[in-house]
Amino acid sequence: MKKQNGRTIDEKGEMLDKAILMATNGHHGQFDRGGKPYILHCLAVLHMVDSDDEEVQCIGIMHDLVEDTKTTYADLREAGFSDRVIEGVRAMTKNPGYSYEEYQQQVLANKDAVLVKMAGSVDLVADYNGRPAIIDYKTSIKIKRSEWNEDLLG
Repeated sequence: MKKQNGRTIDEKGEMLDKAILMATNGHHGQFDRGGKPYILHCLAVLHMVDSDDEEVQCIGIMHDLVEDTKTTYADLREAGFSDRVIEGVRAMTKNPGYSYEEYQQQVLANKDAVLVKMAGSVDLVADYNGRPAIIDYKTSIKIKRSEWNEDLLG
């Protein structure tokens, strides 16, 4: 066992394994508008986030977990996720009472969340077009500029 970013990890991939299990259990019984199990969207986002960074991958698979399930940030902390993962998930979570512009600012304030948000947006577009897509951070900023107002990104 070793310490990394203030948390204990056993092996590479352990945190991602835990994230996949939490997302699968949390989204159990949920379906998207097309009737597909919702976890497929989360898995697609994980796949489309073009990163070997395990923390970014965890944010990708769990991006809707707190928003759409009974899972809390305390649950994520108790499960041993790093502050970076928890803050990335928090940045992706739409808060009740926030305007769309406030949500945009919240996402844009977290580089990991921007990457995951773009992967999620591309998954939705790819699903409608029937084409796969993979996205990296630079591409995400270009797409984000066209999707969201220029003044939000400077």
